[in-house]
Amino acid sequence: MIGTLILGIDHGYGNIKTAHRVFPTALIKSEKAPTFSKDYLEYDGYFNIIGEGHKSFIAEKQSDDDNYILTLAAIAKELSARELTSARVHLAVGLPLKWVQETVYAGERAEAYGIQAYHAGY
Repeated sequence: MIGTLILGIDHGYGNIKTAHRVFPTALIKSEKAPTFSKDYLEYDGYFNIIGEGHKSFIAEKQSDDDNYILTLAAIAKELSARELTSARVHLAVGLPLKWVQETVYAGERAEAYGIQAYHAGY
């Protein structure tokens, strides 16, 4: 994984959080470019205004298209914070805290899942 950027993204119900950015877990899709907002992601023919509107609760976030767009926005924001325009990225997302504590931090079953624990200082 040399030359690879590992990005942690916390997909909260209220906010998306990365090492350098926090923004509301919400977006509005529009077919037109936004007039006032500069915080949007153009994807698949739509302008997705990030942080606008209200995202309702979804238990299975991996099956929700909006969460995919919000993940792309989180990657873009984190790269921007690091003054990068491109990078090879590995994402660290979606692990429930209890599962992480029981496997990685306890270390007892980590090998069974093929998990290697890395410590990265920032």
